[in-house]
Formats: sequence, structure tokens, C-alpha cells
Amino acid sequence: SRSVWVNLYKQLQREAAKLGQYNHRSFAHRRIRDYFEANKTVTDPEGQEAFATIKRQTVIEQIYPHQKTFVEESIDSVKQPRMKECTKCKSNEYTNKSLVMLINE
Repeated sequence: SRSVWVNLYKQLQREAAKLGQYNHRSFAHRRIRDYFEANKTVTDPEGQEAFATIKRQTVIEQIYPHQKTFVEESIDSVKQPRMKECTKCKSNEYTNKSLVMLINE
């Protein structure tokens, strides 16, 4: 059924997002998307086999971690911007008031 198909697609994408290396992660996302677009009549066992493969790869990458590449470090810095500490209250949390204080400094 369609709901099972969509659920499998989401499971595969979530599991692919857990892959440690950027190139593996982006490759898995592309392959999953392309596979689902090309094989709209695929049977459930084939999809479950693909899910098991990605899950195994995720476990292997967790056991044997890698050094982050330049691209991965750049992506991480974009996701988590560095926050400037407020000189007056020593807080890293921004409110409208603290932003105005930082701008006026």
C-alpha cells in the first residue's frame, strides 16, 4: 500500500542521514530518491533489504569513525553558528534586548 511505501522511504532517508561521512550520506540520499522514483511498483521485501543494507552501513561507520572532511566541517559550522557572548551578562542566549545591546556596543 502507499502508506507502507512512504513509511519505507522515510525510514531509508532517516537511516541514510545517520551515515557519518558526507559523501556516503549524500550518495545514499540520491540513490534512495532515484530508486523510489524509478521503481514505483517495487515489492516490500526489496525495500526492506535496501533498508537493512543502509542500517548495516550506519553501524559499521559508528564502529569505525572517520575524520571529518573540509566539506563536513563547513556544513557543521553553518548548522551551528557560533554565538558571541554578551559582555555585560555573559550569556550566549540572544533576546531582542541583548541583540540591541550587542549592536550598540
